Amino acid sequence: MADSPGLGARKRLRTSHACDGCRLRKIRCDGRAPCGSCETSAQTCAYGGDAPSRGKSDLILERVQQVEALLHDLHSKIDSGVVSTVAHVARTPRTPMDGLWNHISPSSESTQSIDNAVLRLHTSATESILGWPCIASFDPIKDSYTPIFQLEKSRQPFRHRMRISFPRLAIDDIAATLDAFYSTVNFAFPITSVDRITRCSASIADASVMQDDNTDACLSLLVIALGCASQTVSRLLNEEFSAEDQAWCAERRALGDHFFDLALMRLPSAHTDTSGTAVHCLFFVGLYFCYLRRPLQAWEYINAASAKCLLLLTYSHHASPEAQAQDMEHLRRIFWACYIIESDYIAELSALPTSGIASIESQVPLPGSYYSTHETPDQQEQSSLYFLACISIRRLLNRVHQLLYDNTHGVAAHADRFPQVVAELDQQLNSWREVLPESVSFDLEGSSVRDGSINEAASFLRLRYLGCRSVIYRPFLVLVLSGGGRIDSTTDEIRREVWDGCKHCVEALSLLVLSLDGFAHQVLVDTWQSSLSYTCSMLILLAAASNVHLKSLIPDGVLAAGKRLVHLYQEWESAMGGPSSPTVEQNMRLIGHIDVYLNHMLSVPDDTGYT
Repeated sequence: MADSPGLGARKRLRTSHACDGCRLRKIRCDGRAPCGSCETSAQTCAYGGDAPSRGKSDLILERVQQVEALLHDLHSKIDSGVVSTVAHVARTPRTPMDGLWNHISPSSESTQSIDNAVLRLHTSATESILGWPCIASFDPIKDSYTPIFQLEKSRQPFRHRMRISFPRLAIDDIAATLDAFYSTVNFAFPITSVDRITRCSASIADASVMQDDNTDACLSLLVIALGCASQTVSRLLNEEFSAEDQAWCAERRALGDHFFDLALMRLPSAHTDTSGTAVHCLFFVGLYFCYLRRPLQAWEYINAASAKCLLLLTYSHHASPEAQAQDMEHLRRIFWACYIIESDYIAELSALPTSGIASIESQVPLPGSYYSTHETPDQQEQSSLYFLACISIRRLLNRVHQLLYDNTHGVAAHADRFPQVVAELDQQLNSWREVLPESVSFDLEGSSVRDGSINEAASFLRLRYLGCRSVIYRPFLVLVLSGGGRIDSTTDEIRREVWDGCKHCVEALSLLVLSLDGFAHQVLVDTWQSSLSYTCSMLILLAAASNVHLKSLIPDGVLAAGKRLVHLYQEWESAMGGPSSPTVEQNMRLIGHIDVYLNHMLSVPDDTGYT
């Protein structure tokens, strides 16, 4: 066997020691002499010193692989057990507790696998909660509500101005604006390279963008517009948001809108061009509409960016290996950024048509570590890890929605089947939290961005964790609210396993509504959808407070949550400027009503249930 020509001729699949040229260019080396990459590019191929020791990039990739392994573990466990349960559920008659879900028409038969958890019509959105019988009995909430799509569709159309003038900014002002872009937009969605930002800075400084009508000019204007937008939300963590702060934010908002109008005048080039820069432009237009709290316009451009991104990822590129690797990494990062935002919007407006990116998400590699997005290694490392953590928790959230709340196959309405799914999903959620690196890890209580005990990135991930945990355990709460037969007839108490599930849900919701703050990423991108999410959380707490068995679970701190949430969103709206969002305004009004009811209902002591 040792002399077998078949074994000797077998192609080497990987090498532990790359040549000097491939190592410098950070591309794969096949280990031959000369290697394939150097031979193709006519470079000198030489093997110098020993392979470099493991650095920070290796540790980042190691963390990525751990997070990805958790998701694959979820896939395999679900495929082996829960999928058969879900299939059986689809053939099982609904129980009487369906009243909390049945106001949405079932979607068509799903053909998606568990690997690609595509959000379809589901029953976990805010409007679904408003349809619960125990919520519908509160007349001021029911009477003052207008469906979200109707609100957004009927608002005044967005109109941009045809700008002729170009704002000339001082070098220091450009630098400060781009610093805000780095720390907010490019931290949350690290898709813009340092080289690209440097070129944008130069074209803004010398006003050369006014001479061009192409995607490069459009992107430069969008980067500076989003930098101005980032500045308007940067002061919201100040102890006191003063009138001077508000005036300064209004000036930066006007400047950002001016650059955005100039970018929109060049946007046809992004629609007609087929390049990574065009995808970049479409995504940033969608992001600016997120900032303007215009979800339908944001969804439209995120959808367009996703479609063009899929096109470019599908077809091969005729470029050098190094250029191709950079282009593909750029597109993959935009892909995952689109995936996060699209999923967030569909979670609240589940009838929005999808772009198709969710159907292939398990086939697209996660972001790599060699794409230079920040000027210092520490910033780049923290941004990369944060982005990966956001991707993985969003993927898990999509699976939670699909397995529990999908109109066709969701098991949340089946009391004899959802506990095993809830247990599995909760295990995956806690495993996700355990592998978070120190720079973005968090405690559940006792830490605040304002006192410096936790950073904004970790605080945002804590909100994601608490939101996901509350959604995972919500079926137990719904079971009790619907009178689903889990009350012990002899003691008139909730059975222990159901009580524990309700307790986990209420604890997560209570911490969630008390943990929101003016994080730059949250305000810039998520104001619209987070206002819906927090209204949903307060509605569920109200439903729990109205139930004699669940009332004692709600902590006293929740009594102050409503006023604090309304104050936060009013402050955010004043920082970002008009026109105000009708959805956010409606949500603030609803939270105000809920706060009044909660304070009235919880003022009466109740010792029912377990402690």
